[in-house]
Amino acid sequence: LQGSTVQFDHSLMIWFRDLDSPITGFIMSACSISGSMPFVIAVIAVVAVWAHRQRAPRLAIVLLSVVLLSDGLNVLLKMAFARPRPDLFLDIIQRASFSFPSGHTMGSTTGYGLAVLVVAGLRPNLRMPLFVVTPLLVLSIGISRVFLGVHWPTDVLGGFAVGVLMIVLGKLALDRARSSYPALKPVLNHGPGSNDGLVAVEASQSQAVAEPQLGENDNNSIAVPA
Repeated sequence: LQGSTVQFDHSLMIWFRDLDSPITGFIMSACSISGSMPFVIAVIAVVAVWAHRQRAPRLAIVLLSVVLLSDGLNVLLKMAFARPRPDLFLDIIQRASFSFPSGHTMGSTTGYGLAVLVVAGLRPNLRMPLFVVTPLLVLSIGISRVFLGVHWPTDVLGGFAVGVLMIVLGKLALDRARSSYPALKPVLNHGPGSNDGLVAVEASQSQAVAEPQLGENDNNSIAVPA
């Protein structure tokens, strides 16, 4: 609002403009599309339906609710700051909406970040690849908005900041929802050979069911099932 980032924004946008080529333009356009709200909502809907089929409907509800809340918050922040879109390049047709914070960046950070937490919680074996690929995707979406000249760099940084905040709030809500599912509760003490919390909980529950119960007349012997 005070204009202290003008020099940083202008210099970085011109630097990205110098990298423009048919190949980089195509790649950045594809990244920008992957961060558009319809695309993000479609991915979130797929993850939510999948979570519901995995008998975790509360996780799906939290995911959809936080993403929609993030979209509404972005609109309010744009109206509050009322920052005009970049005007450095006359050949770029700008949208009529305000610029700060970047909706693509904020929406993809929140949506993809929470979707990864839901999927990784239900499928721990996918945690590592998702935790590597998703930040790279979100980062490329933010860079694409600056490269295409539709957002100032600080718009993207603001989108990242608020998006991370929404992930933190969403993570708290997911943990609260997950606590209602006994099979999804994390195990605090992992043994040296344990793979993940879900497997350990399921194994302990199965073992508890398989253990025979001592009756009043079974003081001296225990029947061991074959």
